[in-house]
Amino acid sequence: MKATQPIMKELNQAFSRLGDPISRALSWWLDQLTQLLPDWIRRWLQPAQQRYFLQIAHDVYKLSISPDDPDPTLIKPGNNKVAARTSRRLRTRKELIILVPDDQLLRIPLKLPLATREHLPRVLHCQMSQLTPFEPEQVYFSYQIQDIDSANENLFLELLVIPRHLLHPHFEQFSQWHLKPTHLRPLSLAASSQCNLLSESDIETPKQPLKNLNRSLFALNLLLVAAVIALPLWQKSLQIDQLKSTRNLLKQDVDQVLEIRQKMDRLQELQQKLIAINAEPSNNLTLLAELTRLFPDTAWVNHMELSLDQIKLKGEALDASSLINRLDGSDLFNKVGFSAPTTRNPRSNKERFSINAELTERAQK
Repeated sequence: MKATQPIMKELNQAFSRLGDPISRALSWWLDQLTQLLPDWIRRWLQPAQQRYFLQIAHDVYKLSISPDDPDPTLIKPGNNKVAARTSRRLRTRKELIILVPDDQLLRIPLKLPLATREHLPRVLHCQMSQLTPFEPEQVYFSYQIQDIDSANENLFLELLVIPRHLLHPHFEQFSQWHLKPTHLRPLSLAASSQCNLLSESDIETPKQPLKNLNRSLFALNLLLVAAVIALPLWQKSLQIDQLKSTRNLLKQDVDQVLEIRQKMDRLQELQQKLIAINAEPSNNLTLLAELTRLFPDTAWVNHMELSLDQIKLKGEALDASSLINRLDGSDLFNKVGFSAPTTRNPRSNKERFSINAELTERAQK
């Protein structure tokens, strides 16, 4: 059915291209044919309206495309077929203006300071309980400015009030029909574009699935773009973390290798010393035999330090200076001398000595 809505418009456009006489004849024929159609088909063939008026009468609702429509659609609450068809037609319209009888309206003339003009809705809301027997939450209200006295800075207006409970059954009916009123006016002000007794909280914004879908797709595109940008960065970050981990592991391995290398160097050094010490037993015995031969019975050694090319002797003797001559006369020692002054031990009455000497090549073999 929706596909045939522009039929009348397309036919008229086609006829207009046939020339004036033929066009007029066919247009007349088309108009006569249209008049033979039922009312609901003729309304259905009309271009879609963005604004509809729904007047509340005593036991019926009058639907029209203008306040002065002579042939409105009558909808009774019990007529479900007409109501359902009308409901489907009105769901997507931008404006649905509800018209109420003027006798249900309370009109109150007011004089307010001109300075309140910019804040009239808030001022009237706060003064509602003083101006009417109702609280502001119990009424629908609006106003009409009647006059402005600039000289005295006064504002003359008419407050329009209707109790909510009077319209509650009708709005329940609209809700069942899935209708969402955007304006509420008295019938006498049907053509006024300024009057609306519905507040912003009373108006339910029509759903716009396509717009919402576009917003969702836009948000999804943003997420995808962000993901395309962020994914390589995230991958690079992972690679950097992996490289850092690998570097840390390699550093630990290098540290361990260096530590092992140092230990091996120390072991090798100790090994060399052990080899040198193990190679010395015969020399040590030779040196001990020589010292035994050179030292008299009145002298003894209580400490001896032996290296590869030096010997240090500490002990006591009756004549420490004679030991220097004895050692110096041996072919196993060179540069024999005291490393510290001699001192006398009062208990043994002997001289304490400390002698250093270099080992000759024969002593080192």
